[in-house]
Amino acid sequence: MPHSSGGGSHGGGSHGGHGGSSSTSHTTKYFPGAHHYVYYKNGKACHFYNKEPITPESIEKKQKSFRTITIMMAVFYLVIYTMILTMGVFSKATLPTASYSDNDIIIRDKLGLFDEDEEDDIYDALENFQDITGVTPYILTIENSEWKKHYSSLENYAYDKYLELFDDEMHWLIVYSSDGDKDWEDWYWEGMQGNDTDPVLTTYNTNVFNKAFHKYISDKDYSVADALIKSLDKMEDGMFERHFNLGPLIGGTLGLGFHAAIMFIGIWASFMSTAKTEKIAFELPEADKKYQEDKCEYCGGMFIHGIHISCPHCGGALPPADGPIFIQNPGNLT
Repeated sequence: MPHSSGGGSHGGGSHGGHGGSSSTSHTTKYFPGAHHYVYYKNGKACHFYNKEPITPESIEKKQKSFRTITIMMAVFYLVIYTMILTMGVFSKATLPTASYSDNDIIIRDKLGLFDEDEEDDIYDALENFQDITGVTPYILTIENSEWKKHYSSLENYAYDKYLELFDDEMHWLIVYSSDGDKDWEDWYWEGMQGNDTDPVLTTYNTNVFNKAFHKYISDKDYSVADALIKSLDKMEDGMFERHFNLGPLIGGTLGLGFHAAIMFIGIWASFMSTAKTEKIAFELPEADKKYQEDKCEYCGGMFIHGIHISCPHCGGALPPADGPIFIQNPGNLT
């Protein structure tokens, strides 16, 4: 489908054309062969089960895994960033390869802006542009009322007009609109290019045209005809040279950097949470049992019955524990 190649208005300026996750072996549900661990947090006894026993060696192994994942992520994002640099930042226009039969150059001046000599000069410039690029231009001038009655912007009007006029994606429609006021002319303009023109009407090339055209029509010393001809000449000068595009570099750097940061922070946070939990957790001797919990009379924190002499939360002395440390008939352990 066609898309904007840029546009502008009097006083309004111009515009250009348009996971990962980390897994852990922790679970809160018992399974045969599991190791039962507990740690204390926020006044509660937090239980989890682990497939393998937690040892200094297992913690070190996970640290190595995290470092490996970090290196792999760095390599991955470096490759993607290199692709952005080579494919988008340094661009070079090429000739389109699409074939089409409607190659008549049209200048439809409904405003009556151009005299006969100006129209001949514009046609010659458009013909030269077509010879160089293979793209067929179409110039349309209209009154503001023609599009303002039914559209919120000239861009939307130009899009529909392109679909109305052409059956291919090899045209470049340039619409100029005005109210004809001699004192302060309220003018607008918009370019709409077919997708197949993208190899030659690159962002860089259309930006060159857009800036020049908007500059010239903002200057009363230049007519619209002069602005068209001079802007085409400026774009064609160096059109097929390799250019440095700052936009893709900035966008790619910010977008990729943000994505990489979110991914890294997510993995790092998950790893740190797991590592911290494993460092403070201790194993209970019988994994298939549900343990009795007591409440500290000083801080109200819960702890495993019968295995502490002081509160693991506040350090307060605990009275001797009576009774079993297991809950009888615990049922399904969760």
